[in-house]
Amino acid sequence: FAMLVIALVAVNVLAAVLPLRLDVTEEGLYTLSKGSREVLAGIDDPITLKLYYSQDVPDIPVTFKTYSSKVVELLRQFQSAAPGRKLRLETYDPAPDTEDEEWATRYGLSPARLPNGSSLFFGLVVVAAEREAVLPFFDPRREKFLEYDIAESITRVREAKRPRIGVLSYLPLGYAGGAMLARQSEGNWAILQELQKSFDVQTLEPDTLVEIPQEIRLMLVVHPKLMPSRIAYALDQFVLGGGKLIALVDPNSRLDPTGGGQYGAPTNSSLDDLFKVWGIRYDKLQIVGDLELATRVNAPQFGVVDYPLWLTVNGKYVNREQVISSQLEELTFIDAGRFETTPEFKLRLTPLITSSPNSGMVDFTAVRLINPVTISKMVNADGKTKVLAALITGRFPGAFPGGPPKPPATEVSKDLQEKLDQRAARHLREAKGETSVVLIGDADFVGDQFSVQRVNFFGNVVTQPINDNLNLVLNAAEFLSGNQALIHIRSRGKFSRPFTRVAALQVKAAARYQQQEQGLSDKLDEVKRKLNELERQRPKGSELMLSPAQMDAVRGFRLEEQRTRHALREVRKVLRQDIETLGSVLLALNLLAMPLIVAAVGFTIILRRNRRSGGKR
Repeated sequence: FAMLVIALVAVNVLAAVLPLRLDVTEEGLYTLSKGSREVLAGIDDPITLKLYYSQDVPDIPVTFKTYSSKVVELLRQFQSAAPGRKLRLETYDPAPDTEDEEWATRYGLSPARLPNGSSLFFGLVVVAAEREAVLPFFDPRREKFLEYDIAESITRVREAKRPRIGVLSYLPLGYAGGAMLARQSEGNWAILQELQKSFDVQTLEPDTLVEIPQEIRLMLVVHPKLMPSRIAYALDQFVLGGGKLIALVDPNSRLDPTGGGQYGAPTNSSLDDLFKVWGIRYDKLQIVGDLELATRVNAPQFGVVDYPLWLTVNGKYVNREQVISSQLEELTFIDAGRFETTPEFKLRLTPLITSSPNSGMVDFTAVRLINPVTISKMVNADGKTKVLAALITGRFPGAFPGGPPKPPATEVSKDLQEKLDQRAARHLREAKGETSVVLIGDADFVGDQFSVQRVNFFGNVVTQPINDNLNLVLNAAEFLSGNQALIHIRSRGKFSRPFTRVAALQVKAAARYQQQEQGLSDKLDEVKRKLNELERQRPKGSELMLSPAQMDAVRGFRLEEQRTRHALREVRKVLRQDIETLGSVLLALNLLAMPLIVAAVGFTIILRRNRRSGGKR
């Protein structure tokens, strides 16, 4: 027995000292992903992770205490996995009126205000030389993105110069250094905020754009409505020069500020000049309707209905073989269009997102003139999937082989004409090499109301994704810019997993309960019917309220009712017993599994020692 105790103590000491880990979770939640290890492998200069956590603040919510342990554990994994000890973790407790609190405030960390008036700091500062990246606050509700947020911050300080992305938008995404239209918006959309974390974002002016700046190698074009030929030419030359492009076109933009929802006001967009030459067919007057992927909405005057023009696309119709879309689980498209190819198509098209076969095309005028219920009847499914988003690669043909188009005289100023003349001297007739373009048949899906929710959490406004809409664009941007490591860790599984067995038991018992309850209601109706028949048979003028036959029927019903109610109580009792039994088994496993494993190791050690010593004492 003494040897067993010694073995148990020894194993526990070794487990505490040696860096041995066993992650048995289904999604490897406590193991760094391949993407994070790739990020760490690219570290050249030392990086410091400065964690600021007010652990001594009184009345810290249990949620924060639990989550803080997970954050610290994950940060330690990053530190251990970094090559050459180039990643160092430092922890600080920014107590009130201390130098640590002053530094936390100087870094821009946002404390949460607790009900007792205390300030709770819980943020991270990543420092490399003169570069800094700040995670102002670790919100437990972003737990799914914890690993990504940390890896993305390390990537930001690791790169001396972030890749630049140009944004040309006819929707009010926000202001990042340029667009006139953006200044009219109340705040930046979440998509622009997320892009700014990984890229040097430069918004371009639609009114004066003549040529894509040379330092931009990736363009995001959103809802190019009524785009003049000079911009089409600028994008054409950009792609021929090897630039990468993400284009969000839309057959019916509900977020178009100039559409106004009035009949006749254009709300569709396309890249007609480029699509025609590339061999892409995109009908900007047709919307994909899908009866299988219809989104449930609350329609005025009709209540809750399934709306087939708003598609909730699940993983079944997401391309798992392409890195851009491989990690996506659910997306919501709002009045999306489809992409097809023409006989002139000479490139390579890889579908990223498609509709279900139970889909058809609907004219966009139906959206404004016909109610949602009637629209559902207009969807004539043709048994074919429709491409909603695609990656196109290859050597793109030029859309303007004869040179730059001549813009209307009313559009050309003296300064603009000088730029046009300079651009004409650098005209490209054919592509320099292969490049890639990502096409998405919806622009509204990146709008905040369709992609995120903003929550005020103890004085901090936290943006929470409600689907993978933004991830599709962000993944595409990172893929086209060459930074593919972050795609593999953008969506880390949840640490808190539901008790599916318990939920299944509850559903099963609820179904049984409802069946018996319905049976009781049926018996009630049957007895009432019999009572009415007996009442009609009662002799006229009788002073008895109930005849003997009626009294017997009532007594029989009451006995039956008691038996049925007793059966219902038994169903609920068995349900509780099943759940309590399952809970007891799980508790026993949690309490006994590790001691049993340690005991087994101890016995193994003893047996080996005895064998080596030949059984001698």
